[in-house]
Amino acid sequence: MKLRMKGAAAEIAALLKNKGDAAVEAAQVELHAQARRIIELSREGAPVDDHDLEKAHRMRTRERGKRIEISVELNRLDSDGRPIGRYAERMHEGIYNLGPNSLKKQAGQQRLVGRKYLQRASDEVSPEIVPAVARAIKEAL
Repeated sequence: MKLRMKGAAAEIAALLKNKGDAAVEAAQVELHAQARRIIELSREGAPVDDHDLEKAHRMRTRERGKRIEISVELNRLDSDGRPIGRYAERMHEGIYNLGPNSLKKQAGQQRLVGRKYLQRASDEVSPEIVPAVARAIKEAL
C-alpha cells in the first residue's frame, strides 16, 4: 500500500525530508546545551572540601540506534587522579556539615552548596528541556 500526498501534506513531507536532519541536529545541540546548564548549576552547588567535585562533572553522549542518550555524570577520578565515586555519592546523598571551604563557597553565592547538588540542578533545568528542544526544532524547520 502506498500513501499519496497532495497539496500541503506533500509540502510538509518534502520539508521534513529536506529539513529533518537539520531538526535532529538542532535538537541535539539544544540537549547538549541543557546538559551543560545542569553541569554548571551542579558545579555551583558541589562541596569543595575534599576531591574536585566541580571539575569531576562530565557530559556523556551515547548513540543507541536512532536514539541519542545524553547524561551528566561525575568522573570516577578527580583532577588529581584520585577516585571520587564514594565521596561524590556521600556528598550527594549523605547528611553532613559543610567543611570550611564549602562554607566559604556558600558565603559567596546564593545557590545552596551541599547535599543533592546534581539532583537540584537537574530539577531546576528539567522543566525547560522539552520546550527548549521544541523551539530549536521549530526554528530549524
